[in-house]
Amino acid sequence: MSDQSPEAPLEPEFDPGLPPRRSEHGGMPPRSDEEYELAVERDRVAAGLADYVPADVPPATEPYEPDDS
Repeated sequence: MSDQSPEAPLEPEFDPGLPPRRSEHGGMPPRSDEEYELAVERDRVAAGLADYVPADVPPATEPYEPDDS
């Protein structure tokens, strides 16, 4: 028996992945290894295998300076 209520069905998250380019033959242009690595990291986060993608974290606004007092 399922604990899911019929009022709120679960919907999968939509991840478009790498966008196709219509100007290229077959719709998919050649991709760099870095683009594929970033896509794999984002897929791992979406699957729950990793906590975050380091490339998606913005840099800190101010560097940490410990108090000497």
